Amino acid sequence: MYVPSGTPNSELRCLVYNETCNKPESACPLRTTCPKDSDGKEHSCFTVWTNSSNQIVVKLQGCFDKSNECLDKHRCFGQRTRANQSLYFCCCSDSWCNANYTYLPPEDGTSTLPSTDTGDLHTRSLLIGAYIMVPTLIFVIAAFLCLKWIHYRKNAPSYRNGHPLINHHGDSDEHESFNKSLIHLDTKVQPRSYELLELKSRGRFGTVWKARVICDNNIISDDSVEKIVAVKKFASNESGSWLNEKQVFTLPQLQHENILPYIGCEEKLTTSPICHPPFPEYWIITEYHELGSLGDYLKTNTLKFDQLLKIAEGIARGLTHLHEELPANKGLKRKPPIAHRDFKPRNVLLRSDLTPRIADFGLSLIFENDQVLKKLGQVGTCRYMAPEVLEGAISFSCDSLKRIDMYACGLVLWEMLSRCIGEDGDIEPQNYLQAFEEEVGQNPSYEDMQEISCQQKKRPIIRKEWLKGQRMKMICDTVEECWDQDAEARPSASCIMERVSNIRRTPDFPMIMSS
Repeated sequence: MYVPSGTPNSELRCLVYNETCNKPESACPLRTTCPKDSDGKEHSCFTVWTNSSNQIVVKLQGCFDKSNECLDKHRCFGQRTRANQSLYFCCCSDSWCNANYTYLPPEDGTSTLPSTDTGDLHTRSLLIGAYIMVPTLIFVIAAFLCLKWIHYRKNAPSYRNGHPLINHHGDSDEHESFNKSLIHLDTKVQPRSYELLELKSRGRFGTVWKARVICDNNIISDDSVEKIVAVKKFASNESGSWLNEKQVFTLPQLQHENILPYIGCEEKLTTSPICHPPFPEYWIITEYHELGSLGDYLKTNTLKFDQLLKIAEGIARGLTHLHEELPANKGLKRKPPIAHRDFKPRNVLLRSDLTPRIADFGLSLIFENDQVLKKLGQVGTCRYMAPEVLEGAISFSCDSLKRIDMYACGLVLWEMLSRCIGEDGDIEPQNYLQAFEEEVGQNPSYEDMQEISCQQKKRPIIRKEWLKGQRMKMICDTVEECWDQDAEARPSASCIMERVSNIRRTPDFPMIMSS
């Protein structure tokens, strides 16, 4: 992680940590800017930690208001606290200085160092000096070795089955030109690292961050249009999901207006400030979308009918592109069909002009030829699972998995309808509810969804006022076709795309069809 240093005390920045914080991630920040007190006094940074059984554990980090004790301290040298001898405390006055901390015995005679029996002052001095210098020397050597190891891992290519997994910049060679066009950077200045700015969401596989691209240790200038990106960090035990998503993103001919633009991927080793044994971390870097997901947008915004049509058409186009097979073309290899398998509003991102981008391919399946899966686990979000998945169907072909995506697409369209003000703007939108939330609440189990979707065969309610306008009624009919109990009766994504496109571009399309 890029950590700046030397920031003036007028904008003192500190690492923040509280091991007891069990609030949502947005309420547990990782860094902060310390305010000035009303009397003009400035804060300092502090760290509280324990050191037992050769294990150092951080307890608290943040801003410290007793700055008189810490002013002009450029390093965080700590002492044991008198209230609890197992705790160590240090403070300092430079930005980010509490990232590195070490123990310094007090000079007032209250040292908790083991006493010696010789009583020789010179011997005591040597012991104290050794007590200070030896850990410091070990820390410096360990830090040096960690930095060398990180540098090696960053610059050495990773291999799987004898083939490079990622290159130096985290881009697939096959798509290097496409990725450069996404970032719009000078070809002589390629991105080296990323400064994580803000945690945006937390999901099953990891976290998503808003990040700034760093080039040669310098932040890209303000006139660069692509300095902000999204970094999806997979947990150490989710390397399979990371690899699956990377494989989907790097497929030939995947690039599409309604698919999330891919920038690169990285396999990193992450260490703590005191360099515990490094652990792997897996990143996917994509284009950043300020509006967030469709689900987030619907929570706080209503839709005009033309906006609903635009988003619906974009979703259908994106699913069509995923589902279809594209032959080799102009030097590009064949694109196989792909089933998303976790389609929902949270996995549709919105550009500022409401262009939808389908994202999150950690569970997606790439189909080769006419393979049929004999065993398929119940993966995805159970609220949006088709009845055949909830019932545990034995085998799935490519076409059947596409119809499962279309079932979820119908539920997504229903959520959009519930927040639409209608063709003439005269419909009162509902408060945002996820599909089936009225029937099974916010956290349904598989059993809940099996009861509602499979046994009772219920679906979310289509309100009568949605059926007054002819074009809006056609969207409602489309929704009901998508979530049909019989998977064979569900329309394809290309059929939905063509239908919504005609409704959007020809306002009198329903009357033409009826005549």
